[in-house]
Order: sequence, then structure tokens, then C-alpha cells
Amino acid sequence: MFEIRIICDPTDTDRITTALNGIFDTGAVRRLPSRYTDMERLYVTADHLASHDDCTVCAGEGTSLWLTPEGTEETRPCTGIPYEDMLAAGLIRRVGKAACGDADPKLSPWPTPDEAYATAPCITSELGWTAYHAVGRPTGALLGREFWLRRAAVLDRIALGDEVESVFGDACEAATDAARRLLDTDKVEEITDPRGYIRQQYATWRKQEQRAELVATGRCPNCQWPEHECNCADHPDA
Repeated sequence: MFEIRIICDPTDTDRITTALNGIFDTGAVRRLPSRYTDMERLYVTADHLASHDDCTVCAGEGTSLWLTPEGTEETRPCTGIPYEDMLAAGLIRRVGKAACGDADPKLSPWPTPDEAYATAPCITSELGWTAYHAVGRPTGALLGREFWLRRAAVLDRIALGDEVESVFGDACEAATDAARRLLDTDKVEEITDPRGYIRQQYATWRKQEQRAELVATGRCPNCQWPEHECNCADHPDA
């Protein structure tokens, strides 16, 4: 155990203490005014962080992805704060292995991109569909929910491609703006991750579409067998 002393501008105190919490196991922060300047003195009792082998926040990696005020993500040391609390505070979108889909699914309220878009048409096809339906409707006043959902989803997929290359630019901003448009359409509030909401809603919509397509072609939406060969108890015609 050791003590850390920091002299800083009072406006930087919260940011510094948050950073220290991520690097060390810290106790209460003692704040005292500097004797000769307008600066502030911070005294923190700290110790090295314990092992994260059993941590449910970072899945043992020791780091997590934080959502910055600019809308980008940064890799920072794991604080050990429960995932739900971090998400509710708008500090993270996904954590450690949850970003890759191989962590405990209870860690994230949203489906991963791979789960959400597993059966989605190709990006070129979806861009063509949205462009076709937007023709002659510059204000979007007559466009339904399906349009805004599919538009947000395809922009999210494009942005994901940029994020793989650690590029956070116009595509990410456009995807977030499109996601917020659907939130407005659905009249949903208090969502800290608009793009996560899009993936959830798209996965649900896509599953319903696939079921409707199977029923229309005379196949059971559960087992996909022809109706006359299906023995599913919850077959729509059973």
C-alpha cells in the first residue's frame, strides 16, 4: 500500500480521481487547498489492483472499452464497477470479450453485431433499398418505421467496418444520428447506447420477417419443414 499526492487544477480533480480508480485500488480522496496557489492538493491511499481473473466486467482481461463524450471508445483499465452501472452512466457500450460475442451474454443488454446482422442482406442491397424508398420524400415525413430501422442498421454496419480499423469519423456519427432518429420514432428515452438499441430492434424485426417469409411459402417457421410434414405443436395452423 502507498500514498499518492497530486497538485492539480480543481477542475481536473474528478477526471484525475476517476483515472486513478482505474489504475489502482484506491481509498477515499483527501482534498486540501494549496498553500500558495489556486491549485488543489489530492492525497490518495492506494494499492495495486487485484487479479481480474474472475471479474465479470472485463472477463479477466483487465481492460474495458469506455465511451467518451466525443462518441468514440477508449481502452482503459477495468475499474471493477459492475457492467450495468457503467452502462447506465453512459460510460461504456460493451466490455472486454462481450464486444466479440464470446463473453457471458448476461454482461450486455444488446445483441452483438454478429448476432444482430447474421441473416441481414448485404450492405449494398440495403443501401439500394433505402435509397429507392427515400426518392421523392426529402423530409422523410411519409416513411415508416421499417425504413428508419433498416437505414440505421445499414449505417451501423458501415460504421462497424470503420471501427475495426480504429477509424471514428463521419460514418460513426451518421450511424448514431440514424439510431437516434429511430429512438424518436419509437418514443424511447433513457437509452445510453442508441446503436445497441438498433441491433436489438433489427434482430427482432428480421426474425419476424423470416417467419413471415416461411409461412408465405408454406413452411413451418419453427422447423422450416413443409406444412403437411410438420409436427410442431406451435405451428400457426396446428
